[in-house]
Order: sequence, then structure tokens, then C-alpha cells
Amino acid sequence: MHLLDLIRDDKFFKNRKKINLKTTNLSTIFRKHKIKKIDIMSLYTQGSELDIIKGSHQYLKNISLLRVQGDWVLKYLNEPLIGELIAFLIKKNFILLTISPAVTWYDKSISSDILFINKRIVLAKSNSDRVSLKKALKILLSLGKITDVLIILRTNNLPIKFIEKELKNANRFYKYIIHYYPYSKIFAYTYNSIIKLLNIIGFRKISPNFFSLFKFLKIHH
Repeated sequence: MHLLDLIRDDKFFKNRKKINLKTTNLSTIFRKHKIKKIDIMSLYTQGSELDIIKGSHQYLKNISLLRVQGDWVLKYLNEPLIGELIAFLIKKNFILLTISPAVTWYDKSISSDILFINKRIVLAKSNSDRVSLKKALKILLSLGKITDVLIILRTNNLPIKFIEKELKNANRFYKYIIHYYPYSKIFAYTYNSIIKLLNIIGFRKISPNFFSLFKFLKIHH
């Protein structure tokens, strides 16, 4: 509220009062609802993400993917910043996959979305972890994280057939690349050149990621 008072004068947030709320932690929720595993958990809780994560205690190791929002600058009283959040999760055996570009708040770069994967399921030493890994890879594909998926597949020596169906369903572009490989390389590079040209003349288009897919197809086909 102090920050808002410094930059706004329209009284939009004039209704201010303090209320007391009884809260609980994630461990209690997991026990109450008999939740054993979570494929993906997303937290966007205005600076309290790390406190909530710490409240999961021993259940944290049973979360496959964790997507949280972290702040680069202090917005809330005593909130941990993004570096502390990342350091804690890495210490708890999570691997940092991506950090999104910082979003702006009144022309200031404020926060980013961060995506983590549990190192335990990436190693997939047990059948249970392997099942969790398969689910996590499908989720990552739905989020457009194809490079991360292919890296994890290779480090686990999983064949392209394992995820080929999901790749085709995730994006029609990938479906044609897989079906017509290696001839699809000509089309893909031509398409990428067209996208770059459109960006130069002012049309903002994002080219699909296919370089890592070509590498994977080269090895497994």
C-alpha cells in the first residue's frame, strides 16, 4: 500500500482494513485429503509462495512439477525474493527449467514465472517415479517445453516412441516434422526464414522450436 500511495492518487484502494484469518499449511491439506502425489502445483500468492512451499514439509518430494511466481524487487512486507525461492527449491532437489521474462508493474520489471521439475523423477529409478515422469513430460509438452522434454528423454534413454504420440497431439507442426522426417527439415527451415522476415517488417510471430526435435529424430530414427 505504501508503494501504491507513492505512484497513485486515484484512491482506487481506499477501502483498507485488517482482518484475521485462520490458515493451514499444505501438509495438513495433503493429509486431510489423502493426497500422495501431485503432477504439477502452481502458486501465485502475492509473495507468500516460499512460505507455502515450506509448509508442505515432507510432501514436497512428491510434487513432480512446481510452477511459482517470484518477485525481483520487494513488493510485500518481508517477502522472500526470487533468488531465495530458487535457492531453497534447488536445495530440496528441484531442477530449474525456465524463468519467464519479467513482467512489468507501472513500468518496473517486477516478477517472473519459474518452472521446476523434481530431480527424483528425472532420474526415475523406480517404477513409480517412471510413471510420474511420463505424466510430467506430457504436462511439459502442453506448456510448450519441448526442448526440456527431449533432454529428459535422452538422459533417461527413452525412445521417441514413448512421447511421439503426445508430440503430435501437442502441435500439428511437430506432427508433420516427425511424419515426414528427414524431408521436413527443408520445410521447417524455410518456414523459420519466413517468420524471421515477417518479424523484420513488423509482424511479430514466434517460430516453433524444431532444432532440438531434429537432433532427437536424427538419433532415434
